[in-house]
Amino acid sequence: MESCEKHPHELGVALCARCGGSWCAHCLVQVRGPRKAPYCIECAMFVGGVRSSATRPALSRRQMKARVKEVAAIAAAAAVDLPEEAEEADRLELPAPEPVAEAPLTDPQPEAFVERRRQPVPESDWTTPWWEEHQPTLAD
Repeated sequence: MESCEKHPHELGVALCARCGGSWCAHCLVQVRGPRKAPYCIECAMFVGGVRSSATRPALSRRQMKARVKEVAAIAAAAAVDLPEEAEEADRLELPAPEPVAEAPLTDPQPEAFVERRRQPVPESDWTTPWWEEHQPTLAD
């Protein structure tokens, strides 16, 4: 598939149902649900009635069908070229990844912390600020 009309660095994932442009996932809107063809943002705003005119012209059904066939042919040609690249990667004989040594299992929390969490929280009468009730200790 071609690159996105708005983001040339992104690969297009689908064609707009109205203008036939190739768009990335960020630029497409599912106006009629997930089973129908998506629209680009500009065409979705026109179809939804937010804008009175569209900046991109609509394609006829015949033009849209030809556009879909054209993109399918490009994708098929790219899929045929893919096995050659895979064979080339095999010829490079990349080294096998080294096994990673497993880290020993340790308790993530020390025992003193776990015991402190199990103690009930003293209730406060809310007459004095919390920092006056809290007495600093060496553990804090």
